[in-house]
Amino acid sequence: MENITNFIERLCINKQPYSLWVYACNGQYQKLNNRMEIYSKSKIRTLTERHLEVVAIVGNDLKNNAFLLISEVQAVVPIKFNDGRLLSFKV
Repeated sequence: MENITNFIERLCINKQPYSLWVYACNGQYQKLNNRMEIYSKSKIRTLTERHLEVVAIVGNDLKNNAFLLISEVQAVVPIKFNDGRLLSFKV
């Protein structure tokens, strides 16, 4: 588990493309944009404040580089994520 502020900082420093997904309903997440892009730190912080759950997919590897950003506890947790659904938490 990682602090959400540190994770956002690392995302922006690495300049590696990523996609962001927000919780829609019924266990389904919706992608914010159809392409990978780099958002500003303030944009990511605003998203995490507005949405209780945000998923970040770093690079193109959905299965190994997915993270759940949980704003309520300011934590980031590695997850297994596929086709807009959170499959499980990685331990």
